Amino acid sequence: GKLKMAALVGSGRELWQIITGQSFLRSQDQIGAELQKNKLRLLNGLLFYKPPSDASAKSLKDKKDVKKEVKDFTIRASKFLDLDELQTNSLIELYLAQDFRESLDEWETKLSDERYAQTLLARLAEFYYEDRIYILQSIKHLLSYSADDKHPYKEKYDDCLQLFGDQLINKVIEQYKVVFSREAPSPEIHGNAMDEKQVAKWALQCLREQCELLETVFLYYKEYEMHPTRLLEFARLFKSQGFGCRQTNKHHFSPGAEVFVTRLGFLSSLILIEGLDLEYLQETPASAVPTHPIPQDQDTFKALDRLITGWGDNPHHAPVLLGWAALRFVALPDDTSPTTRKLGSAALNIGVFQYLAGLLNTEPFSGQTVLSGVARLIVRGLLSTVLSMFHEDTLGGIHDLIAVVTPVLEQKQLCSLFWESDQTSGLGVLLQSACNRFPLEFSPLLRLLTALAVDKDTTDRVYEFMSCLPGYTELLEENKPGDIQGSASGTIWTLLRHKALYRTSAGLVIPAGTQGEIINPQGPPVVRWEYTFNGWTLCSCELDNFLQYSAGGYDAASKQQAVRVTEVAELLNKMLTFDRTLAETLHPVTAKLYPIIQRLGAAPNPPVNVVASCVQCLATLAQYKPDKVWLDLQQTGFLPFAGSSNMDVNRALSGSGMFAGNYGNLLMSLERPSGYYPVTIATLKLLLALAKGLQFQEGIIPAVVFILKEVFATFYKWNYTNLKDRQEIGRRCLEIFHWVLFVSEGKEETMEHDSKDTRLTLRDVCVNGL
Repeated sequence: GKLKMAALVGSGRELWQIITGQSFLRSQDQIGAELQKNKLRLLNGLLFYKPPSDASAKSLKDKKDVKKEVKDFTIRASKFLDLDELQTNSLIELYLAQDFRESLDEWETKLSDERYAQTLLARLAEFYYEDRIYILQSIKHLLSYSADDKHPYKEKYDDCLQLFGDQLINKVIEQYKVVFSREAPSPEIHGNAMDEKQVAKWALQCLREQCELLETVFLYYKEYEMHPTRLLEFARLFKSQGFGCRQTNKHHFSPGAEVFVTRLGFLSSLILIEGLDLEYLQETPASAVPTHPIPQDQDTFKALDRLITGWGDNPHHAPVLLGWAALRFVALPDDTSPTTRKLGSAALNIGVFQYLAGLLNTEPFSGQTVLSGVARLIVRGLLSTVLSMFHEDTLGGIHDLIAVVTPVLEQKQLCSLFWESDQTSGLGVLLQSACNRFPLEFSPLLRLLTALAVDKDTTDRVYEFMSCLPGYTELLEENKPGDIQGSASGTIWTLLRHKALYRTSAGLVIPAGTQGEIINPQGPPVVRWEYTFNGWTLCSCELDNFLQYSAGGYDAASKQQAVRVTEVAELLNKMLTFDRTLAETLHPVTAKLYPIIQRLGAAPNPPVNVVASCVQCLATLAQYKPDKVWLDLQQTGFLPFAGSSNMDVNRALSGSGMFAGNYGNLLMSLERPSGYYPVTIATLKLLLALAKGLQFQEGIIPAVVFILKEVFATFYKWNYTNLKDRQEIGRRCLEIFHWVLFVSEGKEETMEHDSKDTRLTLRDVCVNGL
């Protein structure tokens, strides 16, 4: 009876499809029944699969309904996969039923052909590996949505997890330890089909399973509290594994393996931060801190302290060092030793904020999944805790902090929370600080506000905030000695004359009599004038300023100015993306982008990022005002254009009488040689918006011909610094052609065409060109 239990009932993929609601079983009760039926399989995960045994081999031999050659192949496959003979038997049956692409009548007779048998073994291994991953992903799915009130099966998931209790996490940790220390297979033990290529596949699978299991641990502790002794167990375990780096099978890794090793380090670090429960320090007033579970458990606290204070030689340690410094700072208020400070310094020395920014910008923490949401939440907890305890100047520069906050705010709830919660504590400190240094330090405020707009509501808040900035910061030496007067202490200064901030604009003038305060203790004095102004007007002046600067070519000053243009354009793009009514309001600023595109497009070696960010912004604007954008763009010479207006299809497609425009020149002279294509990607987005919105599409025919001939025909052969760009360029070209060929048909037929009208249409060009 026992052996029957071990047989596989349905594949992992089927189970995953049912649990996630992607099969024909949809009702609450059906999902509940499936979970009930598979509960042991889910609870045991990879432990469900057993190694080969004499008893199973004997049972297989005694089976009357299996042919001898199939039995022999099953024994061989069982050795190859290191899997119980009866489970291998059911695996083969499942494979034949689900993934086998040939005739089921002949496969048994072909088994005598060695090459056929080896191919089949390799395919069976892939099927088996996939099966294991699906089981782990099923458990992850339950943990992801068991507390999500919007999910239709929330209650069934929750019931299933309640049924498992603590057993689940104990089993997951047991699996992780088993998988981490597995020995690689060899031809001697697993048969001659186990060549180096198969061993490399096995090693990659082993890493993937470790990642899936640690992701499961990470998701589990989002809902359940981590006991201090469990935290200590994890800290010792991860330290002994070098945070995922000490892999026994390293020498078998193929090139793709490093990604998973890094991911293991990221996950180990995140799980330890999660266990520190730093949110608790923020939610409870200082008086209640002695009740934090970790310091309460004196022995565990001391053991953790001894362990973690010795770390610091691995980048993956950095967040844990910083988090422990924060916990220690609160838990040991009377501690006079320099230990806490040393921990913080060690974390900064190994680049804790660069590390966290890298983590949040890497798959799977960068997407829009439950896992990435939890990662952002944990990182936010760490950041706001240290920002409320330590002054941000002692945490290194504001630039590094903003690089971490930016991906955190991609989580809509966290962004709304930022605006709703108190602006003076936690992350709000950063906005205050960026505001205090603006516009002397331009970047921090603009990058932060760009990140803080994620929907219409937050966009309107950013717009309001930027419209009314409470102080203007600059170097004191920007003022002539006769124009200002200092107090006796030299910390307060008064303007004696009106001060115009830009030569180009009458709008920004600080009136005489305004007072300013010196805000930095060291270095050249920096003054912050008590002058309230509109930040959008200042952005507009900055764009004018750039046009004046760049007239003389590119030196260091205009390069710095160019970075400001990119930041203004990125902020504008975000504003327009979420609130179309701002297209009117921000017109004075967006209007300046056209002359910049014209100037840069014609310059000998322009910064491509600046051009790309301006074009991106116009592409967004073109979704609302296509005709206006098109009219203003024609003045810039940016897009490809034709010398004469009347042409037939063949002449148009030959490209004669057409000019590549500044975009074409940029593509050939800068983007293709460097393998970096931001302008092309932005231009394709712009052309799609114009094709969709223009009243008369003929104007963009030359640009579309250029895309057909010079981009779409050859893009797959170009060299790329990032291969994702190749997919992006191909996809965006196809979107334009698809729109012109299939979606816009209806539009053209409604316009009354004279039968003699032989004007060339965009459709003719696409039909013939493709």
